[in-house]
Amino acid sequence: MTFKITKEYDESGTLLRIDGELTSEGLGELGRVCEETTKPLRISVSNLSVTDDPVVEAFRQMMRDGVKFEGVSPYLSIRLFDQNINNN
Repeated sequence: MTFKITKEYDESGTLLRIDGELTSEGLGELGRVCEETTKPLRISVSNLSVTDDPVVEAFRQMMRDGVKFEGVSPYLSIRLFDQNINNN
């Protein structure tokens, strides 16, 4: 588990930057940071290099809960929005 979460605050709320490799092992830490963070919340994943299926599902739930994502790569976008990708 090698990732870093950095918080930035501005007039739009809080931006969390996730850098590195976030796998299911790090979801507890991400959840804790999100709970402690002022809303509205945005998450930048432009420097996220690895995710696994539980992370993708957690991101989907966060989007349903109103979290905005920035810097989503084309690959991660496919994983987030193509529900059939895991059913093949």
